[in-house]
Amino acid sequence: MSTTQIERNLDPYSLGVQRWYEIRQFWNDWNPLGVACEGIQDEYDEFVMSTLKLLEHDYSREDIEVFLIHLVRDYMGLGDEGVRKSNPGAFVQKIMEWNQGNH
Repeated sequence: MSTTQIERNLDPYSLGVQRWYEIRQFWNDWNPLGVACEGIQDEYDEFVMSTLKLLEHDYSREDIEVFLIHLVRDYMGLGDEGVRKSNPGAFVQKIMEWNQGNH
């Protein structure tokens, strides 16, 4: 699945505000850029909606991980080392477990 296909399925009006803030917190805790802190909570906001839609449309763990690897390696520019350090697989596991309990 390509990133473009995933982005085309975004519909910001179908998501609950509480879920949005919860996924935002997951992103801030994961913090692949290393910049989120108490004073900076919006660094990853542009990725929250995409993440929620992937979960709500039941994309596979592998599809979500590929999407996150692309974001970290290419979009954020952290390269393969950034992907290794940030461990997107662990992040996917956390958000998928959360989603199963909150969907």
